Amino acid sequence: MSNKLSVLLFAFTLLSIFHPDAIKASNPLKPYLWKNVVVLYQLKEEPVKEELAFQQTIDKNYQLFKQNEFVFIDLTGKNSGKLHAQLSSEELEILRKRFKIEANKSVYVIVGMDGWEKFREAGHFNPSHFINIIMQYSTSNSEK
Repeated sequence: MSNKLSVLLFAFTLLSIFHPDAIKASNPLKPYLWKNVVVLYQLKEEPVKEELAFQQTIDKNYQLFKQNEFVFIDLTGKNSGKLHAQLSSEELEILRKRFKIEANKSVYVIVGMDGWEKFREAGHFNPSHFINIIMQYSTSNSEK
């Protein structure tokens, strides 16, 4: 039994040495850990209205988001606006699975600098409610 475990450990070590992209793909948030607060979002209920409202919310509050080191990731892969990170479709799928985000639902998830989910809101995007949540999170994060 011990030999099998040693072989598996050795194989994993080789994989991580020779395929660093495989490790990054297993955790697409790795480049943002301990540097950024990540907002994962998917707008599906009324995509055109929600996407416009979301982008306007980012534009109006750009300095707040930038100062608090927020990064936004559109899980549909559409948006490339200000403060957005672009990930491959494989990385987006990994995030949808990891955070259990259904394909046909509108949702945003705040992921802390430690990579753990801090807040989740499903349903139609409400800009003022979103900003209130962000302000609460920013305030509690800055007090630590």
